[in-house]
Amino acid sequence: MAGERPYAMQLAEAIEARSSALENQELPQLKEGFRVFHASFQGLHQLLVRKGLVKEDPYKSDQKISEIKVPDDDPYLDSEREMVIGMRLDAFDNVLEFLNNYFEFRIQTLGFRELKQLTDLTKFVDWKSFMTHSPRPTTRGAAEIVGRARGGNDSFAASVITDALDQLARKATEIQTLIKTVSAFKREEYKLEVRERLLPSIDSPESIDATDPSALDKLKRQAKQVGMSPPFVPELVAEVLREEFGEEAEALREQALGRLKTVKKVAKKKRPTESGTDLLIAAIRGLASASRQLDVVADRLAVNHEAVANRSKTFAQKFRDWVDRLTNRQPPKVTYTVSYTDENTGSRHSEPIVFSDFLELIRKKAKLYNSFLARTGSPWLKLQKASEEQLQKYLDKELGDLHGIHRRAGALDTHLKEQVSDSEKRTMKGVKIELTAVRNAIVSTNQAKHEYTAKKSELDQMRKLGIDV
Repeated sequence: MAGERPYAMQLAEAIEARSSALENQELPQLKEGFRVFHASFQGLHQLLVRKGLVKEDPYKSDQKISEIKVPDDDPYLDSEREMVIGMRLDAFDNVLEFLNNYFEFRIQTLGFRELKQLTDLTKFVDWKSFMTHSPRPTTRGAAEIVGRARGGNDSFAASVITDALDQLARKATEIQTLIKTVSAFKREEYKLEVRERLLPSIDSPESIDATDPSALDKLKRQAKQVGMSPPFVPELVAEVLREEFGEEAEALREQALGRLKTVKKVAKKKRPTESGTDLLIAAIRGLASASRQLDVVADRLAVNHEAVANRSKTFAQKFRDWVDRLTNRQPPKVTYTVSYTDENTGSRHSEPIVFSDFLELIRKKAKLYNSFLARTGSPWLKLQKASEEQLQKYLDKELGDLHGIHRRAGALDTHLKEQVSDSEKRTMKGVKIELTAVRNAIVSTNQAKHEYTAKKSELDQMRKLGIDV
């Protein structure tokens, strides 16, 4: 596998670059696409309600949506059409509202499951074939009701319906195209994880038959043992095997790298309309998107620390540990001295890390950031009440803290793996993908901070010129 190292590095760099590009280009487009899609749907839905053609769900406002869930599309009785379609359209509206107001369109929150749910959501009603003879119950029922709304002499209603249906069909297609783009990236990201975590844990991976279902079943069990996050995707694992060991490996690798190339787009910069406070809170919530990855980093570093600590202990030391646990006596804190390269100067530095304290800091940050994502708890309320100056200072502090955690976690991960043999490294938990996600959160938050600074500077200049802003 040593000869494949340059390609693995090249692939990791391409994935990191593509991830940043998606965060800056396609994902904002995806979020905006769903916003327009929802607005078009609301216009159509509200018209049907005003005309009394569908009945609103009286419990709609009581429904608490916390995840993407596509409404039912089961058959129904014709006598129940208005009631059933009304309830389904209400449920659809609720999910779209959750999506636009609470869901984070970030690389780390969009897994295979979420991407499929988003696709299914745009296909819940077949807007491109919105016909009364549709084989899909909800589409057929909605088309029949909309057809009645178009009848009569209400030209305004007919115009609203035509515009809404055109927009919904067009946006559904655009959204599905963007989702396919993100899905293509997630496939390559998953394949990188297979290379970094699954293949190194297998003896003679080059001998595995990528077309053998029983061999893939064994790999699925092995993936669970090494801690790969589900789901296990046999198709992608087979692709990795062909790219690594197949007869056309070189060509397949080039194709994989080609799929990760970013097409740079020159976009017109829109003048921000949010207040400075809104921009700063949004930037802080951008950092908070790394909460789940921080928890994973803490858990995996803890596992690796235990592996290192246990391998060097004598029987007498293990016995003392056992006595300490029985007597609830706290063992002495372990300190690791790690090395890292300063990104600005390129010089090497050493730093002592008290392991238990560092782990506690990571978990504390993860819990804090999670409260920002959920928009609940006293930390979130404090953000809402803080002044613009306080928010700016807090953002600077959190950026510095998270950057320090990212640097030390990476150095600590490397240090722990250097303490074990090559064979033992196969059992160690990797944190590279999670740290990449944390770094992406830092980069995007820095960008949001610069946007805020630019806007503030622009407003200050306008005030100096006597322009009322």
